[in-house]
Amino acid sequence: MAEKALTRIHFMENKVIPPKRNSHTFTRMMHSPKAYLACGANSEGPLKDIYEVDLQSLNFKKLVLDESEMLLPATEMHSAHIYKE
Repeated sequence: MAEKALTRIHFMENKVIPPKRNSHTFTRMMHSPKAYLACGANSEGPLKDIYEVDLQSLNFKKLVLDESEMLLPATEMHSAHIYKE
């Protein structure tokens, strides 16, 4: 089995970079170059945001949420999932 290692990625200026966070979820769509970073918390408290990341270019895009009818609460302590279908 090949050994896997984490690599630090340094993002370039003028790119969208999500705020630092913990207790978030990172969900990948199987067979897709996209993944989603959602919620969590940082020193300012629970977060209520979702970012899409292109796993090939590592570019983030903040998704716009309609907060007028928002059903997604500011949450933390999520788990990560891989969605197959």
